[in-house]
Amino acid sequence: MDEHSGKTQKEVQITKLPELLFQNVNGYVANFAVGIGVVPRRPQSVVWSCSGTLVEMNGRPGLLTARHVWQQIRAEKCDIHLMLDKKGYLIDPEHTGEPVMPVAQGKYMERDDGIPDLCFVPLTMRDRDAVQARNKAFYSIDRRVLFPDSTKYGFDGFWIVAGAPSALIKNYPDKRTGLGFLMYSTSVREERLDVCGWDLVLVDLNIGSSNPSIPTDLGGLSGGGLWRARVYVRDSDRAVFLDEDLSRGVLLSGVVVAQTELVDRRLLAHGPKSIYDRLHGSAAN
Repeated sequence: MDEHSGKTQKEVQITKLPELLFQNVNGYVANFAVGIGVVPRRPQSVVWSCSGTLVEMNGRPGLLTARHVWQQIRAEKCDIHLMLDKKGYLIDPEHTGEPVMPVAQGKYMERDDGIPDLCFVPLTMRDRDAVQARNKAFYSIDRRVLFPDSTKYGFDGFWIVAGAPSALIKNYPDKRTGLGFLMYSTSVREERLDVCGWDLVLVDLNIGSSNPSIPTDLGGLSGGGLWRARVYVRDSDRAVFLDEDLSRGVLLSGVVVAQTELVDRRLLAHGPKSIYDRLHGSAAN
C-alpha cells in the first residue's frame, strides 16, 4: 500500500488508461525533454537530430544525453538548436562547460556504443535564463539524490520515451528544417541488466502495421529521457489516477542509448541507478 490510505500503487495496462492521464504526464515531461537539431558548419551539410533532457546536477544547469551523442556533436564544428518550442534555441557546443562523460567500460550488445553511455553537459547561466524564459525547466537530479527513497528504482506504473527521431525530420522547400518530437508510452522488461555496475533496461516497442505512427528506425532518440509515471488505483471504486504532485509521481528513470535489431525491436536505456548513483557521483568528483 502507498503511504496514502485508500489507494494502491500498481502496474497497469496502458490501453485501459484515460487519455487525460497521458496528457497530464506528457505535459509534465515536456517541461524538461528536448529534441536537438545539429547543423554542421560546412557547405551542403545535412541537419541531423538527437535528444536530451534539461537537468540540474550538483547545482549546475545542463543537458543530460548519451556520451556517443555528444562525441558525435563535437566531432566537427557545428551549431546545436535545442527545440524549446516551435523555434530552436542556438547553442555553440564550444561554449558549454566541461562535460561529465564516464568512459566506456563494456558492451551489452554489438549495436551499442559502449557502456556507460551517459553525458552531462553544463550550460551557462545565460543559457539557463534563456531556457527558462521559454517556459522550460531543469529537472533536479540533486533533489532526488538528497531525499533518497526506493521509488526511483521501481517498475510500477508505465514508462515514457521522449525525443526527436531522425525519421520525423521534415525538409521544407524554403530550406527550413523541422524536427518532429515523439512521446511514446510503453513498458519495460522487469529485468534490470548490468554492465560493469551500470544498470540498463529494455524498453518495449510496438512497431509495425498495428502502430504505423511509430517509425521503424528510432535513430535520433539516443540521449532522450526514459520516464516512469507512477499510477494508483483507488480501492473504493477502482479509479485510476496519478500522484497529485507530478514532480514526485513522474520520475526521470533513464536515458535511451541504442535500439536493437528490427525484428522484435526494443530500445536499450540506462536505468535510474546509472543516473542518480553513478553519473551524479561522477559529477560530484
